[in-house]
Amino acid sequence: MSAPVVLAFLNYNTTPELLQALAAVPAALDGLPARVVVLDNASRDNPASLVRARFPSIIWMQNERNLGFAAAFNRLFAAHPADYYLLLNSDIILPPRSVRALLSQAQSIDRLGLAGVALVREDGSPQASFCSFPTLASELLNRSLWRRITLARMPSDTPFDVECVVGAVMLVPRLTIERTGGLDPRFFFFLEETDWCRRIRAAGLRVLHFPHIRVTHLQGRAANQTPLRARIEFHRSRLLYFRIHHGRAAAALLYLGTVLRLFCNTLAHALLAVLTLGCVKKARQKLIMYAGLLAWYLLGCPRSWGLT
Repeated sequence: MSAPVVLAFLNYNTTPELLQALAAVPAALDGLPARVVVLDNASRDNPASLVRARFPSIIWMQNERNLGFAAAFNRLFAAHPADYYLLLNSDIILPPRSVRALLSQAQSIDRLGLAGVALVREDGSPQASFCSFPTLASELLNRSLWRRITLARMPSDTPFDVECVVGAVMLVPRLTIERTGGLDPRFFFFLEETDWCRRIRAAGLRVLHFPHIRVTHLQGRAANQTPLRARIEFHRSRLLYFRIHHGRAAAALLYLGTVLRLFCNTLAHALLAVLTLGCVKKARQKLIMYAGLLAWYLLGCPRSWGLT
């Protein structure tokens, strides 16, 4: 039987955050009928028994291995028909009445393909919640500066169209899955939502940001467990995105430009480490990150170095 809305949390080794997220769901629904699902990507911290004990009505979907973001949610779409899906990271804390408000707003918008929300940190400060599609300029120059230049000031109280959203919270109608075929499983982690937003817009549907719905995001808890491997996975996804949407020549230019940037950054931080005798922790960490990424590129982007 199709549900009006399915709330789905994707979990990987973040049991404390998942329990906190699930505890906020009843107030967020405010009586709205919904099916709540946890998709677990073969977590090693044994979350199933803890979650089932505290939240017996939760539907648990266990993956035998880590499928990543796209393939795990595609499995949800096949197993649980619904009018709408609210796709959530396990480190999302939904505020009271937010799901009811989000769904009510979405149902009033024609041709809605996907909606994102305003993401905030625990202290209430804003996080990046939407962005423009990546280009060679944005990726080879300063990305933060490019975002500030290219994204004009937007309204703060009404939904508006964007190119893509940050995928920690995404409301998706069933129509979107039918028209686009869901997420592209070639993206294991990172940029899968960017690719999807591009295909959603190409299908004639709208991608919207809802600035008036603010949701707490405890950002990066899973990725921060293995920062270098996570960063490598981002670079792998970025190269894939450019090959798909900009062609092999653009992907090759991105590859070469990134190698040059990484070489310069590695050299600069190696010099800094020598001058400070390795006593500055942040400088050491950046050196390891830049050197590791550079080695990954120069060795031909080995698959085993990422998160898969």
